[in-house]
Amino acid sequence: MSRKLFWQIFPSYLILIVIGILLISLFSIRILKNTYYSQKRDFLEKTVISLINIIPEKVSGDQESFQDFCETASRNTGIRITIIRSDGLVLGDSDQNPELMDNHNEREEISEAFQYGTGYSERYSTTLAKNMMYTSSSFMISGEKAVLRCAAPIEMIEIGLFGIYRRIILVSVLFLCILSVITVFIARSLTRPILQLQTAANRYKTGDLSYIPYVDKPAEAQSLAVSLRSMAEELNQRLEVITEQRNELEAMLSSMVEAVIVLDETLKITRLNPAAVQLTGAADPENNSNYLLGKNLIEVFRNSELHDFAQKVFKTNQPLEAEITFYKFSLSISGSEQANGVPENEILYLQAHGIKLPGGSRDNETRGILLVLNDITQLKYLEKIRKDFVANVSHELKTPITSIKGFVETLQQGAIYQKNKADHFLSIINRHTDRLSFIIEDLLSLSRLEQQNRKKSIERSLSCMRGIIAGAVSICSEKIESKKIQVKNNCNKEVYAEVNSLLLEQAFVNLIDNAVKYSEMNGEIIISCEASPDNLLSIRIRDFGKGIPREDLSRIFERFYRVDKARSRELGGTGLGLSIVKHIVLAHEGSVNAESELGKGSTFTLTIPLKKT
Repeated sequence: MSRKLFWQIFPSYLILIVIGILLISLFSIRILKNTYYSQKRDFLEKTVISLINIIPEKVSGDQESFQDFCETASRNTGIRITIIRSDGLVLGDSDQNPELMDNHNEREEISEAFQYGTGYSERYSTTLAKNMMYTSSSFMISGEKAVLRCAAPIEMIEIGLFGIYRRIILVSVLFLCILSVITVFIARSLTRPILQLQTAANRYKTGDLSYIPYVDKPAEAQSLAVSLRSMAEELNQRLEVITEQRNELEAMLSSMVEAVIVLDETLKITRLNPAAVQLTGAADPENNSNYLLGKNLIEVFRNSELHDFAQKVFKTNQPLEAEITFYKFSLSISGSEQANGVPENEILYLQAHGIKLPGGSRDNETRGILLVLNDITQLKYLEKIRKDFVANVSHELKTPITSIKGFVETLQQGAIYQKNKADHFLSIINRHTDRLSFIIEDLLSLSRLEQQNRKKSIERSLSCMRGIIAGAVSICSEKIESKKIQVKNNCNKEVYAEVNSLLLEQAFVNLIDNAVKYSEMNGEIIISCEASPDNLLSIRIRDFGKGIPREDLSRIFERFYRVDKARSRELGGTGLGLSIVKHIVLAHEGSVNAESELGKGSTFTLTIPLKKT
């Protein structure tokens, strides 16, 4: 680009200079030639006049005297002298024998001299075989009219001019070289500020807005450089503001738990945050976001409800809200399929908000839409738990209270006087009273555990895990022996942990009691302990009983949740045992989970720190 700019300016200037010098040289040569020819003509004319004035003194009238005069005058002047009579006869010639010369009346300069007194011509001389310049003048001698002609070879004039031409050409070439050098400097001085401004523009184009172009002249380029610097500074400030705002926006979008999706008018994704990418099942939301851009909404999320909602947003100018059911494994499943086996923990409930994005200066122009998806699954889950808890606790309390009230009324109506019936009714009342007492006691235990969890106030001491498990087995020994179940305590005697032994024993009692309840006669329960390198202790209690359905595994630790409600009540459970286990483990800053397969049994794993953190 820089060479192109220079070679556009330099040749143009150089051509103008060459044309100027050429025109001046040709004009000078032309003037010199005309001047030189004019001077030669004047010289010939003056010579003719001078010789005419002395002819009467030098010429006697015979032809020999004319010839002697011409030869003598030619030697003195260095030019050719010829005298011609009025009839065209040559009387004398300094360069040729007059007798051999033809009649000269037809010569242009001779005829003009006889007619007008003087004559002039430039022509080729057949006598001398060269180009000549002729001047002539008529005079009277011995009463007869004659013409005196002086002639000089033109090539002698050209030889004289050639030296002058050569000097003019040398001076022109020298002048051309000097002007060429000056033109180079002029062209560079003109292109240098432009190239500097071009460099600045290229640096600004690549993002280097800190570059400062230095232009000292001319004033126009200097003013343009100042404007460029001001523009770059202003642009840099705006870019910093835009970059800061963009980074803030990216940080906000990345930190948002709500999924944010921006769609164009064809429902193709133009932007989405990591929370939205997670809905697609991508393992690394940060690295997968660019891959999803430009794809259609239904292609990425595979949810017809979300696609229909996006289309509705496009059709209205008002913000819209809707509740959308979403599946973590990104498959569109019908309601009947959901009822036939989609696990609850694979379903997300999303509160969708949609609004149009303005696209330009016109009010009706739309650039796309913005969708914000808020995960309300936990709220739905808590609401379901609340409803289930209210229903379950009402049912659990209402059943024994109704029974007690019914039997008391029966006794009041006279059954108290029938000893056999009275004793039977009182035993039933006693059993339901005990059940109410157990439920209340378990609820109080849960309340105390929740309080201790919030305050982190349980007392701990270094305890042998095998001993705690043995104590729990001893408490359940009557039920274990009644079903002839073999309990294997595989926990090593050397495993110690900082725990609240009473609470942990209660948790083991609840788990072992459940394992016994749901095991068949002559069954087996295996209890094991394993310490991991990351300072965690895992206690596993495994039975080989009926097992728990997969859809119930995520809810068995809820209060009053029963897998088999009728069987649980028959076996005397309150529905709070596993919930108590969960809170005891949480009080120890640990976790509990269950694995089960129908017909093959269940495994409960308690993970707690070996030492208090």
